[in-house]
Amino acid sequence: MSDEAVHETQPTSMDPYKYLQIVANPDGSITRNENFFPRTPATPDDPSHQHIPVLSKDVFINQSNNLWARIFVPRDNGGDHNKLPLIVYYHGGGFILCSADMNVFHDLCSNMVVQLQAVVVSVGYRLAPEHRLPAAYDDAMEALHWIKTNTQEVWLQKYVDFSNCFLMGTSAGGNIAYNAGLRAAADVDHLTPLKIKGLILHHPFFGGVKRTGSELRLVNDPVLPTCVTDLMWDFSLPLGVDDDRDHEYCNPTVKSGSKVLEQIKSLGWKMMVIGCDGDPLIDRQIELAKIMEQKGVQVVGHFDAVKAVPNFFEFSSGATGMGRLVILLGCSGSGDSFLVEDVDLILAIPSMPSLFDDTLVWHFEQSGSYTVKMGYKVGRSLVDSPGSSGLDNSNSWWKALWRLMIPLKIKIFLWRASKHWLPMMAYLVRRRVPSSNVSSIPAHSGDNDPCCLGLLWFVLGTNCNSVKDGCEDVVMWAMLFFEEWNSVNLEEHPGEQYWHDRYAGVVTTTVGILYSVHSNTLYLGPAVPHPIIPNPDGSITRKSNLPIRQATPDHDPANNIPVLTKDIIINRSNNIWVRIFLPHHDHQSSSNNNYKLPFIVYYHGGGFIDYSPDMIAFHIFCSNMAIELQAVIVSVNYRLAPEHRLPAAYDDAVEALHWIKTTQEIWLQKYVDFSNCFLMGDNAGGNITYHVGLRAAAEVDHLLPLQIRGLILHQPFFGGVKRTDSELRLFNSDIFPVCVADLLWELSLPLGVDRNHEYSNPKVEGGSAEVLDQIKQLGWKVMVTGCDGDFLIDRQIELVKLMEQKGVQVVGHFTAGGYHGVEFEDSSKAEALFALLKKFIFSSKMAV
Repeated sequence: MSDEAVHETQPTSMDPYKYLQIVANPDGSITRNENFFPRTPATPDDPSHQHIPVLSKDVFINQSNNLWARIFVPRDNGGDHNKLPLIVYYHGGGFILCSADMNVFHDLCSNMVVQLQAVVVSVGYRLAPEHRLPAAYDDAMEALHWIKTNTQEVWLQKYVDFSNCFLMGTSAGGNIAYNAGLRAAADVDHLTPLKIKGLILHHPFFGGVKRTGSELRLVNDPVLPTCVTDLMWDFSLPLGVDDDRDHEYCNPTVKSGSKVLEQIKSLGWKMMVIGCDGDPLIDRQIELAKIMEQKGVQVVGHFDAVKAVPNFFEFSSGATGMGRLVILLGCSGSGDSFLVEDVDLILAIPSMPSLFDDTLVWHFEQSGSYTVKMGYKVGRSLVDSPGSSGLDNSNSWWKALWRLMIPLKIKIFLWRASKHWLPMMAYLVRRRVPSSNVSSIPAHSGDNDPCCLGLLWFVLGTNCNSVKDGCEDVVMWAMLFFEEWNSVNLEEHPGEQYWHDRYAGVVTTTVGILYSVHSNTLYLGPAVPHPIIPNPDGSITRKSNLPIRQATPDHDPANNIPVLTKDIIINRSNNIWVRIFLPHHDHQSSSNNNYKLPFIVYYHGGGFIDYSPDMIAFHIFCSNMAIELQAVIVSVNYRLAPEHRLPAAYDDAVEALHWIKTTQEIWLQKYVDFSNCFLMGDNAGGNITYHVGLRAAAEVDHLLPLQIRGLILHQPFFGGVKRTDSELRLFNSDIFPVCVADLLWELSLPLGVDRNHEYSNPKVEGGSAEVLDQIKQLGWKVMVTGCDGDFLIDRQIELVKLMEQKGVQVVGHFTAGGYHGVEFEDSSKAEALFALLKKFIFSSKMAV
């Protein structure tokens, strides 16, 4: 982390006022965008909140200073005699923004209550610049004195162990927790019966005049750029020192802080400092931990080598941080709180079930059995809820869930998870978020929606400079977030009965909910463009960071994997490799040893410049195709442009065919009917399939025993200089705009040529006319599929007409509506495509 060589980045001209959505007023105050983050009302104990496992209420501490607190308690802590630790929490916001009722902090505190089995008191303190430091520290201390004198407050009296208190804060709240802790250590006798055991500084906000290595390295960090932190210090430090970040409030290495640290040492308080390598503040956080170590304080520093973890979400979206807090607080994780191993098992839930998953039934010893359809029905009730207004209109859904005979732990898990994505995903589905630079959602709904999108964008682990940047792919990213769940290896969690019994409801209910979301309008298609950066040497830096799926070779049958997969390298120097997909039940059945399966060589899409066979979209597509068609699929990884411009991909695709014809690979030898082979690709892969088919037709004898029966071009990618009618009609398509296609051709075609090159336009001179005659003579069949919502359709229809003129047996299947990549989103469309393919493959075999 900080020991690496520092590469200073030049700061950008970002406007920090615009970034923070604030306006400076002549009187020294600021006008804030009150919708910067959505707010969540408290949920006191009344009949309308019976479905919520965490209760909350707001209490005034000092009305004249607008000092208040939100108290969070579990609905059921296991009995009145089971006292819980107390966390006094201070929210973030750079001292100038946010409050305790904002969604991000409300959800974080709610999750802490469930995860840690603790009571949380979140303090709403005065903000700068109207109330500069030390006002926030004064309020933090006043809140502690209020707690010590209000031990008869009914929730505190009922739930809290006042001898087990921790101060915690995030970002600026971490700074407040530190400085309030210093004051409390010097005033410890006056806080009795409140006994503080430690401080938890989560991404604490500190500074200084001299830049640290991490500040120089991440000066333009999209989450917390340095110009923004400088402005926050200008607004929050006392007047007269606001241009000096070496004030003790800002820089704990100066002046008087060290003496009080000796008092903290003598009190035996524990300290935890949490940060990550993607935060510009990390060097200052490490520096603070070292100071405390030098003073003999019991300090634990957790600094993750994560490139970009937004400050607000480490605890709310992951189990690791919570596990650390459980250890620090001395909680056992009993009751219905989720343990780390629980989360690991949940991560293994398959998130895109095919038809075979509806037959899965888990039995639970206390509550009967659960099927995927159970959860599907619950999920549908949310997605189909008529007249729903968004996030807050899900009570009926939760009441339906609560009536299911499933363990309380499962209900709590689903409640927590939904606070982050389930209602939002259903909301996005209904709104049909477009992939444009400016979101249309604010025009159709409340002002809070862009903020919700921004939060979701952060939760999904991406980086964007503004909410608008995040809107364009947020639905697809959320889908990939679900898919990434399947990356955990179940072999690490042995014990089939343990899995079936304890997690039956989690698996089946969650799978059903995910299936209900999957079966609607979430987009996973590979055509969605992702950020790329051109480099001076002509290469590009790809910023997609899409999750991949590991191959699943032959496993224990108890794992019930419907499709086995394995990766094989063909040409290491060119990084040519294949992923083989084999339907599992045929692999296991000895009675089928003599039954050979059709063989599909598949070339993935990605505009020639991105993706690979192990990316989730293509892995799932090929897995489902293997199941539905009862075929072996070999998905080819080819070299990408612009580093390897066309015809490199064609060369690699043909090399893969020659490897197939000579390989002794056991799966292919045992299960494949080499006389019944088809080449298939989608998007750029459809273009590759076409050109590889032309080459293969010209050297068919050299490919024996491999016998190609036909080509399947699924929404193939072709172009030309003159625009077609469909290109003009769908020029600004939300899914796949023409400007993106132009860039893909510019990056992939040989240098110095235009879109009327034969690789792009099969109608031009020097193209495919002569070889199409050869395809006709061989009797190969060709299928071209497309849809009216894809601007490529006119060129696809032109190709069909060209082949018809040459006498090729070609089938064109073009549907009304739809869009580019629709089969990757809509399971019903995928099933329809597979039905077409099955008929096409069967008819080709019968015609021989």
